[in-house]
Amino acid sequence: MNKEELKRQYSVNAEKVAWKECENEGYKWKTSKVNKDGFYINEEKGKYTVVDSKTNSRTRFRHNLADLEEL
Repeated sequence: MNKEELKRQYSVNAEKVAWKECENEGYKWKTSKVNKDGFYINEEKGKYTVVDSKTNSRTRFRHNLADLEEL
């Protein structure tokens, strides 16, 4: 999803998230911290995926991820 969909569906502004750069065997992406409910966001090439940290699987359920925003 793009950042507008992320804002609408998950109540989080991607520009305010503290991203951590990750790399594995040349594959690069950014990830957020895990929120209080156990979800985090991966970003790759402007596309965002919300992940359940317990299963490391993409989730399609809507959650409020506003607590991932840094002031």
